[in-house]
Amino acid sequence: MDASFKDFKFAAAAVARDPRGNFMGCTTKIGWANSVDCAELSAFLLGLEFPNRFTNLKIRIEGDSLKVVTWINDPTSNIPWNLLAQVRDARALVSSSDVTCVSFVHRYCNSVADSLATFAFSCSADDVWSRDFPPTCIEEVIAIEQSSLNFG
Repeated sequence: MDASFKDFKFAAAAVARDPRGNFMGCTTKIGWANSVDCAELSAFLLGLEFPNRFTNLKIRIEGDSLKVVTWINDPTSNIPWNLLAQVRDARALVSSSDVTCVSFVHRYCNSVADSLATFAFSCSADDVWSRDFPPTCIEEVIAIEQSSLNFG
């Protein structure tokens, strides 16, 4: 998951990949937020809802917002009052789904979602793509990752 945010507008992106790094699908959402934290939280919510399209998979949610990961995982974390309802929604989605963990990854490990969020923001793209037709903005990034990393 990732989000792009500027002037109260955000684009959230979620990318689904199998354990070998193969692209399974992705989605983007355009919206309005009052902070980058709210935008990142919206991206996590999008990512938590998106795996419902895939059955019988153990889901690992990764994003580059350590603050949001902490809010979702740590019930004692100090959450801003205006984001509390969204965090509770995220926690409920985690507990009622096949999500095995919500974890932080560094930005360079999140380049596919970052590229997709940047594209969605620039084009106001609110869409879903299937495994057979990935958006061209992430095809090269996925190919570079798969050629440089050993998945599986």
